[in-house]
Amino acid sequence: MRCIIIDMDNCLSDDRWRRAQVFNPRAADFAVGKLLAPFHGYNSLAPFDAPTTRDAFAQEILHWDNPAVVISTARPEFYFTATKEWLSRNFPELQLLNIYMRNNADDASGVEVKRKSLGRLKLDYSPEILCAYDDDRDALDMYADNGIQGKVVDIAAGIFEATA
Repeated sequence: MRCIIIDMDNCLSDDRWRRAQVFNPRAADFAVGKLLAPFHGYNSLAPFDAPTTRDAFAQEILHWDNPAVVISTARPEFYFTATKEWLSRNFPELQLLNIYMRNNADDASGVEVKRKSLGRLKLDYSPEILCAYDDDRDALDMYADNGIQGKVVDIAAGIFEATA
């Protein structure tokens, strides 16, 4: 099976408007669990994000001849339903294979979360991974260390830049 990996925030969803909610003490009062607290305001607003780069991703998917799509995000699993509904509403054309998210009790860096997700993906499906799309160059370096081509997503410019 052939697939591509795509990050959520700042790649498929435009999170720029809600970044001020990170570490918002009022929002943290409503969080479930200590680890979710600092980002609860930020993540709880994700269902209201505008989609980004829809046309550019459509072209990328066509370039790869319509592969399965795997979402790998550092969002906690607490937000799984909202994330899946947002994807269905904003990118219904994606052939979504799976959504890998941070375990609610995991305080690892985003790159480490994505490394764990990559391991789970390989165990679950043994796929041919064609490309990984992310706005975090450290995550793309991790993918490159695993033999996966990466592209930096720049939502402000609506473009993808291949990594070395």
